[in-house]
Amino acid sequence: NGLRLSGTHGEKHPYLDLVTTGFIEKIDVITNPSVAMDPDGMGGIINIILKNDIVDGFHSSTSLTFGNHKRYNGLLMLSYKKRKMEFELSGFAKSDFSALNSDREYEWQYDSFSLGSIQKKSTTGNPLTGGINLGSTLTFSDWSSLHIGSFITAFDHSSRDSIQHYFPVEYHMTSNDNKRGWNLDVSVIHVLKFSDDNSLTTTAAIAQSGEHQKDINDRSSNGIGPDDHSHIYQDDAIETKEFKSVYKIQSPRFGMVQGGISYASLAINSELEYLHSPYGFDFHEPVSSGYLRAQKSLKSRLSSLSAGIRIEQRKTNTGVYDIGLPDSHQHTDTSNVFVALIDSSIANSPPTEKALYFYPELKTGYTFMDKKLSIIMKYGRRINRLKLAMINPFPVSMIDEYHVRKGNPFLKPELVDIYQISFS
Repeated sequence: NGLRLSGTHGEKHPYLDLVTTGFIEKIDVITNPSVAMDPDGMGGIINIILKNDIVDGFHSSTSLTFGNHKRYNGLLMLSYKKRKMEFELSGFAKSDFSALNSDREYEWQYDSFSLGSIQKKSTTGNPLTGGINLGSTLTFSDWSSLHIGSFITAFDHSSRDSIQHYFPVEYHMTSNDNKRGWNLDVSVIHVLKFSDDNSLTTTAAIAQSGEHQKDINDRSSNGIGPDDHSHIYQDDAIETKEFKSVYKIQSPRFGMVQGGISYASLAINSELEYLHSPYGFDFHEPVSSGYLRAQKSLKSRLSSLSAGIRIEQRKTNTGVYDIGLPDSHQHTDTSNVFVALIDSSIANSPPTEKALYFYPELKTGYTFMDKKLSIIMKYGRRINRLKLAMINPFPVSMIDEYHVRKGNPFLKPELVDIYQISFS
C-alpha cells in the first residue's frame, strides 16, 4: 500500500507468504519511481495494493496445501474490526524442497599450460519457515490515524552438496549445511491530516535478525592423497533502523508539492570460525536524505509536468579482523586457499568512506490529436545498495577450493540513469 517493507531480509520478504490473492486489489509495477520513493532497487518498485473493504465484525481465513518431498504450506488469518479499531493476527508455516544435478567442465588457461576439471554436482535443500504477524490500526478521527505492526519469523534451512571430481584428481566431497535463525520487525505509522490536501505521515521502524550456520565438509580422495574433515561455523547479526517524515500540500500555483526527510542505518556483525581460527566482519552504513517534489496538471498540449530532487548522504564503516585466541588454540594454515583469501581481506580492510548522491527527476506529458495520443517522457536515477552477500568477505561455501565465491568489502553502490518514453 505504498509503504516499503522494512526488515533485514534478502530479496524476498517472508511477509509475502501471508498475502493471498484474495486480499489483493491490484499490483502496480513502477519501473521509474519518483524521488518521493526510496531510490534503492535497479528494477524499480512493486506496489501491492490490498483490499480495504472489510466490514465491522470478526473475519477468518485459512488454507493448507501438501506436496511431495514433505512440502506443505499452511496459512491462518484472523481479523476484527469495530468502527475505528482494526486488529489483525496471521501466521504461516512452510516447508519446501529443491534438488539440482549438474555436470560441470572447466578449463584454467595459464601462460605455458592449461588445466582442466570435470565434476558432477548434486544439491538438495529443505527450507522450513514460519512467521506470525500482529498489527492494529486505530483511527482517532477523520484527520488522525495510527498503525502499529510487528512481524516475527523463524527459519531452519538444511541442504546437502555433493561434488565428484573426475579429472585431474579423482575425489569426492560432501557438505552438510544447516542455517537457522530469526527476524523481528516492528513499525509505527502515524498519519495526520490538516485538510483533504494537506497531510503529514511519519514512519518509524526497527528490525533485527540473527542467524547461525554450521557446515560439515568431508573429502574422500579414493586412496590418492589425504582425506579431510572440517567444521565451519558462522554467526550473523543484522539490525536496521528507519525514520521517515513526509509532508504533502496542494498548491494552486505549483500543484501537489511534497517534501520529506529520512534516516536509515544498517549494521552487520558476522563471525566465522574456520579450522579453529575465528574471524570477524563489521559493517555500518547510516544514510540521511531529503527530497522535494512538485507535480502539476496543465490544460495545454503540455498536459503534465513534475520535477524533484533527492539528496542523500551515505557513510560507510567496514572492518575485517582476526579474533584473538590464546597461542595454544591457534591453528594457522597459510597454505589453505580460504585462509589466504580471508587474510587478504584483513590486510586490505577498507577505510571509512563518505559519499553524497543526487537523484533528480523530470517528467513531462504531452497530448495530441484532441487528446487521442499522449506521450510521456521521464528521467530518473536509481541506486543498487549493498547487501550482506555482496560485501561479506567470508566464502559462501568451502566445499570446493577450485570455485570460491565471496563478497567484496570494497564494493560501492551501483547507480543507474533511467530515460523512459511511453506512448498511449
